[in-house]
Amino acid sequence: MDRHDNPRIVEVRTFKDFRGQLTEAFHEERDLGIGEIKQTLCSMSKSNVVRGLHYQWPNPMGKLVMCVSGQIIDVVLDIRRGSNTFGQSSAWALGPYQREALWVPQGFAHGFMALTNNAVVLYFCDQVFDPQCDRAINAFDPSLSIAWPPATGSAEAKHIQSDKDADAPMLKDVPERHLPGLV
Repeated sequence: MDRHDNPRIVEVRTFKDFRGQLTEAFHEERDLGIGEIKQTLCSMSKSNVVRGLHYQWPNPMGKLVMCVSGQIIDVVLDIRRGSNTFGQSSAWALGPYQREALWVPQGFAHGFMALTNNAVVLYFCDQVFDPQCDRAINAFDPSLSIAWPPATGSAEAKHIQSDKDADAPMLKDVPERHLPGLV
């Protein structure tokens, strides 16, 4: 399997001077294998918001994910039928000071938790979002053993999800036709 078929950290270049900084999030020659960027999306989340685990199928989408403000825990789940890491997840802390972006290739579901208010996440996508192919897996599926940080702010603080994400199926309940296979 090619190294670009797996999630990986991509170093971003930052140039600082007395005015502030400029960040080069993506460079075609440096970030070989990511492919052509066809759409850029931006989300802003409150603290304790959990988004995902999202993916597209058919018409899969790869994403270069970068947190430009605040802090997030980013989670990637292998959903490729036949993969020896099917159902396994990995997590990374992302924020503007890490100087890193995360490449989430096609065939993986993606989600994150905002650890701070106004966490701003940019997605550089290799496909255009297709609402007909929009899919999700429940981020709190116990079989996935994702160690989401506890909600913070008060003793009563809870994770915040959209209704769609809270109602997403557990991985075992996703029809096989809605999961990609190995390429």
